[in-house]
Amino acid sequence: MACAGCFVIWNYSCSILGSVRTNQYVYLNPIATIIFSAIILHERITPFIVLGTILTLSGLIISEYKKKES
Repeated sequence: MACAGCFVIWNYSCSILGSVRTNQYVYLNPIATIIFSAIILHERITPFIVLGTILTLSGLIISEYKKKES
């Protein structure tokens, strides 16, 4: 059931944002996982997790900036 819901949301997002832009938001999944694991599972956030989050967000920002310039 959850998988079907994900496909519905994915298709709806693609129809609104387009497939390329929607695909870029897939890279936010690990960041959401980090946040929820810290809140729900009480996992520690290590310096490597912070570094990975910064790199992921930087990549998303750079990819968005490059597209707007073109």
